[in-house]
Amino acid sequence: MEQQELMQLLNDLRAMPAETEWLEFKEAKSTFDSGKIGNMFQP
Repeated sequence: MEQQELMQLLNDLRAMPAETEWLEFKEAKSTFDSGKIGNMFQP
């Protein structure tokens, strides 16, 4: 996927009105190690 396609996909997901069974939004409210972000994704 090209960068433009990825940006469009991200924007489409963010525009959804609510979370679904396959889409869950998270917020880092405290300290967050961005180097560990890959561990948060589940196949």
